[in-house]
Amino acid sequence: MKTRIAISAIALVFAATAGAQNYPNKPIRFITVGGDDVIPRIVAQVVSGQVGQQVLIEEHAGASGTIGAAVASRASADGYTFMVATSAHMVTHHFFKVSYDILRDFEPVSLLAAYPFVLLSHPSLPVRTLEDLIKLARAKPGQLNY
Repeated sequence: MKTRIAISAIALVFAATAGAQNYPNKPIRFITVGGDDVIPRIVAQVVSGQVGQQVLIEEHAGASGTIGAAVASRASADGYTFMVATSAHMVTHHFFKVSYDILRDFEPVSLLAAYPFVLLSHPSLPVRTLEDLIKLARAKPGQLNY
């Protein structure tokens, strides 16, 4: 439900802008900075239908999102290029030397989706909960790998 609301909000923003300024008159770019591009593709399809213009997905994965963020930071501030990233990508500048300033070069537009992270293991591992995994790791230090 939250995803639908976010998609609708973004589509309305694009539609309102389109009526006011004859925008967009060329394809819109969504730069994805991680491997997960499902949400950007869904949003792109909806936005494209709403504004009557193609929305291109450009995948620039690698280096914890810093490659895509650098590409997005160099784009013209003309409303045709958007970076789609998780909140984790907004802190990579603390760990890596980057060519952009996250606070100066980017402006938040919308939350597109909220989804949980899950922890999975091979079925043969004798754990069913995080607590089980912690107990096993403590019982066998240095023996569990990922």
